[in-house]
Amino acid sequence: MFMAHIDSVPMGQGSSDDGVPCSVMLEAIRYYLDKIENGYTLENDLVFCFVNGEEYGLYGSDAFMNEFTCFNNVVERIKFGANLESRGTSGTLIMFETAKNNYNTVKLFSEINKDIFTCSIATMVYDIMPNSTDFTNFKEVYQGINMANIGSGENYHTQNDNPENVGLSYISQQAQIVNLLVEKLANYTLSDLYDAEESAIFFSYLNITTVVYNHTAVIVLAVIGIALFLANIIVSACRKQKNAKKTAKALLALVAGFVLSAAAAYACYYIFQLIAVLFGVIDIHMVGTITYSNTAIVVGIGILTLAVTALTAHFACKLLKIEGRDMTRAFAYIHLVLGVVLSFALPDASYLFIFSGILFTLNELLVTCIKKVDFAKYHGELLVTALYFPVVISVIVLATSALGLTMAYVYGLVFALAIFDLGICLVPVCKYISVKSLVQLSKKKEVTGSPVSGAMHVMALALAIFLVISVIKPNASVNLQGKQNIAKLPYDDALVYVVDASGETEYRIYDLNAYGALQKYSPDMEYNKDGAYYVGEGKTQNVELSILSGYENNVINVVKNTEASLVYLTFENIDAVSFTVDDGTTSNTFEFGESGTYSIKLHSNCTVTLNGGAAKVEFKELVRDYAPLIPAEYANDTEKLHFNLWLTDIFSLAQ
Repeated sequence: MFMAHIDSVPMGQGSSDDGVPCSVMLEAIRYYLDKIENGYTLENDLVFCFVNGEEYGLYGSDAFMNEFTCFNNVVERIKFGANLESRGTSGTLIMFETAKNNYNTVKLFSEINKDIFTCSIATMVYDIMPNSTDFTNFKEVYQGINMANIGSGENYHTQNDNPENVGLSYISQQAQIVNLLVEKLANYTLSDLYDAEESAIFFSYLNITTVVYNHTAVIVLAVIGIALFLANIIVSACRKQKNAKKTAKALLALVAGFVLSAAAAYACYYIFQLIAVLFGVIDIHMVGTITYSNTAIVVGIGILTLAVTALTAHFACKLLKIEGRDMTRAFAYIHLVLGVVLSFALPDASYLFIFSGILFTLNELLVTCIKKVDFAKYHGELLVTALYFPVVISVIVLATSALGLTMAYVYGLVFALAIFDLGICLVPVCKYISVKSLVQLSKKKEVTGSPVSGAMHVMALALAIFLVISVIKPNASVNLQGKQNIAKLPYDDALVYVVDASGETEYRIYDLNAYGALQKYSPDMEYNKDGAYYVGEGKTQNVELSILSGYENNVINVVKNTEASLVYLTFENIDAVSFTVDDGTTSNTFEFGESGTYSIKLHSNCTVTLNGGAAKVEFKELVRDYAPLIPAEYANDTEKLHFNLWLTDIFSLAQ
């Protein structure tokens, strides 16, 4: 079964979420019907399931799983489900969720996939997040996979999820994986997927392969790591190398370096938001919320971390009287300890450190044991770093795209854990990385630069990257606030003109990035902290619409001004059991919870009846891009600054 949802959020066009997957499924149906007519055979049926109501509570997939009995009860016969999703308009596909006991499923996926990124950390993290998709409704029943792209996440659930912003490579990836799954599973014994009694640990590596192994292998790797650690201790003791004290000092220096790397990344995250404020790029109230899902910033954090690690290594060797080899040894032990601990505590994440820990520690053992070959001179740890870096950088890129930069300190720490050995080796080279050193080299003079100066030049490069990004005004339609709070109501990049039942008006700006462009409509706007928006006195506007909806006793008669309008009802002071929505075709009853409030979006004219009590209802009709409000200078604005009309009222219902 392939599943995708046909609905979108009110403020979004839904071209990617979830138009692309729906289009791919339709094309797959056409393609395979043509093949079948020309003699192509399948032992397994293909089911293409288009569901509605995903954005409002997974209603379609829930109905399919629990109520649908057509096609000889196809729901019971399905043995594999692939959910096709989107959380952006571009970027590579990510397989981010599977079912329990998924070893055979992941192994099968690894055999057909080369381009789609996946890792067991992603599935582990998603399992503990509050997010849900249609896959949620069938992963307890079927083996399967859940896939989505997350590139250009700033377009997610906004008006910018449009055909113009859809990446062609993303479309082709969706089509390719559907085709590969059909070709692999058409004649596959699907019941074999259910033979596994455990889940897999897995990760993509350089678009070459997906490494898959089980929990037994996790323990074996941990034992190998422990054995290598003990071998290092024993060999060092036999050779009478007194490394313990120096290793302890190096461990202290490494911890300091990790802390400094995390702090530097987080400090830059705030400093350059403040610079953006000074240049008028963002509003002061946005500081601390910027996500900037930006590859350049990831590169900047990496370069910044490299500079910090080089400085830490230089001063540690100078002040603690240790050598770079001592720090390399301590770094190997840190990776190994993290890998072993995670093998038992969080097996799904253990791959991040167990392989690197084993290889780093093996390198240390070779350096200690074999004197005929100077492994220290050839820096085997750099080879390990090069092999290991693709594993960790993909996780960092995934995290910054999915979670933004509000966790910048974590990315700085993870970068340090990945490249500290490179920073150690960079110290002697740093004296050549400065303007003065380059001038001396060009004149064939002896280089007199210091490692500190060179490391500071590297740091300056990172800061320059951050600075350039901070002073460039982004497109005003990009949601810089992050956390996708615009999904709650369609007020992204908008000046909202509010008219209540008494005729009182006011302006509101919810997207703080639009404040600078729209402040002229009410120069004395004040920031409302509770509502997280600016509010100012509304000018007299030519609003031809009025509230057509009304109420009597316990019934609201919802009548919209335009077909495209949306109506939001928020129930408060609830002393009732439920309410019923009847649009003349269907009737649905919703029970109130214990939260004290309840909100619902209405797309069509209907009646809303309160059952068994009383409640205050805040009514809001939203008219998007109301033409009389749009000034001439913004009629064809490329930044898509929206001018929305809200008609508001308060109803008191009682039965």
